[in-house]
Amino acid sequence: MFENNKLVKIIFTAFAAIGVLFVILGIILALVTSEGALGIMAVFGAIFALIGIIPLVIINRKVSAKKDLIDNGYKSNATVTEVVMNMGMTVNGVNPYKIHCQGSDANGNMINFVSENVLARLDNSLVGTPITVYVSRTDPSKYYVDVSKYNG
Repeated sequence: MFENNKLVKIIFTAFAAIGVLFVILGIILALVTSEGALGIMAVFGAIFALIGIIPLVIINRKVSAKKDLIDNGYKSNATVTEVVMNMGMTVNGVNPYKIHCQGSDANGNMINFVSENVLARLDNSLVGTPITVYVSRTDPSKYYVDVSKYNG
């Protein structure tokens, strides 16, 4: 959901950079001085670094998996079957939507797909409209419903 949000990436990068800086400073100061308390600076730095690095790795994996599906996957022309509000999540007090659709995989088998969260306000007027789904040629459970025109 945050794959395209540059501000989120900047925040996580800042956390990682500050964390690495504190780890380096904590280790250097702990080695130069005899105070063991400075090692705590390195521990807190490591925590900050992990808070920044782990989400960046997750976001980059999702982006590269989506790009791989678009570049190498089977392009299926699916049909929207339902638009559902995701009641389990809120973003700024608003529930996102998920688009349910039906299309085929590379072997022609009919499969039901569910999109990622869409922040735009959607309704069931989309039912019956075509939508593109990129499906992995080797594993049909890996797919990407192209909702880019709704997410802006």
